[in-house]
Amino acid sequence: GVRVAGKTGTAQNAVGQAPHSWFVGFAPADDPRVAVCVFVENSGGDPNGQGGVTAAPIARTVMQTALGIS
Repeated sequence: GVRVAGKTGTAQNAVGQAPHSWFVGFAPADDPRVAVCVFVENSGGDPNGQGGVTAAPIARTVMQTALGIS
């Protein structure tokens, strides 16, 4: 029920290693009270390394905790 503003990303890594993934955002979008940046080195082993798959769920949990949402 809280609108979040954010951006996901993927960063290339050394040859043969999974890319890094990240998410940066803030919430609530219309009156920010918390800002979060999550960087997952080697995408936690995910060879596709999508920020929306690996980093954004971590950010969601951190934002929910910071805002007191369960």
